[in-house]
This record gives sequence, structure tokens and C-alpha cells, in this order.
Amino acid sequence: MMKLLFLFLSLLFFSFGALALNCDIYLRSPEEMAAYRTINKRLADKYPVLKSVMKDPEEFILTTRAKFEAQKLLTPDNPYGFDYSELGMPALESMNTEITEKVVNFKARVAELEAKTGVWAYLTTPFRAKKIKEYEIAMQYLDDVQREIQGYLMAGKVDYKNLYEISYFYSRAIGHFDLKLLNVRDRLLLYIDRYLQGYKQLKIEKEYALFQQRSFSVFQKESPVDGFQQASKTFEDAFMNQDKLEMIILPTTEELGPDIFSRLVSYDVFPISMTSKPVAADGFVRPGGDFWMHDIRHSSAIFATRKDYNTMYNLGLNQVTELRAKSEIWKTELDTARKKIEDKELRYAIGFFMFNFHHDRGYPMLPSSYVDDHLDHVPYLLYYTLKASKQPLGFKNPQATMNKAYAWLQDFWLQRLEEEKAILNKTLL
Repeated sequence: MMKLLFLFLSLLFFSFGALALNCDIYLRSPEEMAAYRTINKRLADKYPVLKSVMKDPEEFILTTRAKFEAQKLLTPDNPYGFDYSELGMPALESMNTEITEKVVNFKARVAELEAKTGVWAYLTTPFRAKKIKEYEIAMQYLDDVQREIQGYLMAGKVDYKNLYEISYFYSRAIGHFDLKLLNVRDRLLLYIDRYLQGYKQLKIEKEYALFQQRSFSVFQKESPVDGFQQASKTFEDAFMNQDKLEMIILPTTEELGPDIFSRLVSYDVFPISMTSKPVAADGFVRPGGDFWMHDIRHSSAIFATRKDYNTMYNLGLNQVTELRAKSEIWKTELDTARKKIEDKELRYAIGFFMFNFHHDRGYPMLPSSYVDDHLDHVPYLLYYTLKASKQPLGFKNPQATMNKAYAWLQDFWLQRLEEEKAILNKTLL
């Protein structure tokens, strides 16, 4: 009965939402609709597990918000308890497999420690006993996480809130001992990254206790980075908003490229990667918990900066939608123009700066973002961090090449500034 009621409420809210979409929101021109569908199809085909999102991001947002509103009527104290199985079940299946493999690995490490003999083994007995105890706690932690995951798999469903919470604890547990897998250089760099991200790995017994208490937090501690500090409260308040679904996160175990992040930078939809092994990105090699926090931090910058932009210009929903539609046309034009550049290093530097500027730092992919000179120290820090960690760069002579790349981008975007201003000056709906 409750299921039928929820379905009815969801359909009701979706119908009202669709009516609003057709009546009050800017309707794309044939050219804009063609660009929208082309982009959607390409990414839906490339990322089939996320197809329900990528085939039509606006419909996905509308449908998910309808679920939230329907759930709010059913359970006012838990509006985030709506069904999220289409996206959640593939992630849970991968998490279940990875935990099984990790536990086998931990058992092998324990067996190695227990099998050591000789004088040195005797002298290090207290140390080995401590390590064995840590692995045993970690295995119990992972076992509890896996039992929860298997419960969802057996039921064939999972809700939004439980998915993002279990993804958080899974990520912290699965990567807890992975620091030892990194070389000295990557370890030292990771300590810097943890300071910047506001991430602290706790002792395994403390991590396990937080899971048992279901002590989930969006941010573990404050970051010293000004941009992250300013964004964190805005993002966390929206993340926990009981009255409105302001954002949607996508916990996923899929390997994602820059294209999907660039695609969703204009939407309040944020992929959050879960990894069972350390992953190299942005000059750092991050274990599971670090990578989860890395994605959350970037998401917070994007969300808060766009919210500030919308507030600054007092944008209505129709203007937001029109800007998004225009930005897709502009991005298509940019990609076409960029492909014509013969200088391979310049092409790469343009993409390098854009991803850092729009995804990492959260600036809207709009002409006004290029009015002021934003070629500051940040992209250079990224470049030299990548160089220090021996991750791919794509171009040499960063100052000269980046200057050319930024000049090219400014020229491209500022040619479209008047189009953006025309949208900003339209009457609100």
C-alpha cells in the first residue's frame, strides 16, 4: 500500500514538475536541443551504468526531485529516504566484490605476520601483535559494511541516504591501509593533500566506531584553503536540507573521465568516486577515503560558486535553463575551434586550464568567468604538482603555454559575453 502511495505521489510531483518545465522554463531552440541530445547520447553510451543520468540530465533531476517531495510527505524526518536503486545497485555490487577481495588480502597479511620466526620476529612481537589486531578490526569493519551492502542487494533496492552514507564508510575502510602501497614521494604529497582537503585518517578502531555510531559527516574537518572554507557551509547546508533537494550526488565505482565532470558542471549533479585502490589525479595518489573527500571538495566549490552567481543576478529558473542551454552550444563551438589548433601543446594546455578552472575551482562555464584575469598561481601549482608526482602533463614551458591558452580562452568566451548579458537582463519567470 505504501509503495503504491509513494508511486502515486512521485507521479503527481513529476507531472507538476513537467508542467513547470514546459510552461515556465526556457525551451531550447532546435539547435540547442540537437546539441543537448548529441552530448547526452555520447556520454550515455560511454557510461552505461550512469545512463539514467546522462541520457537526459534535466529529466533525471526533475524525477529525483519528485521522489524527494513524495518521500517528504511519507517520512518528513527522512526525505532523503527515496529509492535510488537504479544507480545504487551497480555500485553496491562492485563494492561487495571489492570488499571480498580486500579481506582476502588482509587475511594474507595477517598470515605473513603470524608466520614470521627468528630473533627479529621475537623482538618485534608487540608490533606484530598490534598490526594483527588492526587488521582484525579492519576485517570486522569491512564485514559489517559488506553485510549492510548484501542486505540491500538481497532486497533489490537501496535508498539515496543509505547509499551515500555506506559509500562514505566503505571508502574510508577499503583504503585505510593503502598508504603503505605508495612510494615515499607520493606519501609526502598525500600528507600535503590531506591538509588541504581537511582529511584525517583515524586509527582503525576509531573509524570502525564512527561507522557503528552511523556518524556520517559531509566534511570531516575544515580545510585551510579559502575557497573550500567559503564553499563548505553552503554545500553542507544544501546537502542536509530537509525541505528541498538542492543537489544530487552520484556515488559510483565507475572509472570516470574529465568529460563527464565537464558535462555536469552546469548541473547540481555531482559524481563521487569510490575506489578500492589508490588513484592518481591532480598530482596526488589518493586511497579510497581521500578520493571520496577530493570529489566532495570539488563538488562544493562548483555548487557554491554557481549558487553565488545565480543569487548575484537574481536568476529565475528560465534564465538558469537558458544559460545552461547556451553554455552547451558554446562548449560545442569551443571544442570544434580547439580541434583546429595545430599546436598540440596549446590544445592540451587549453583543456588543462579549463578543467582546473571550471571543475576543480568551480567557476561557471560562462563568458563572464573570463572578464577578470584568473590566470593566477593555482594552475601553475597544479602543473608543478603533476610534474613532481610524474603524472602526465601534455605541455612544456608552463608560463608561456598557459599564457597563450588563457588568451585563447578569453578571446573565445568574451566574444559571447553580450549573449550572456542578454539572458541575465531578461524578465524573471
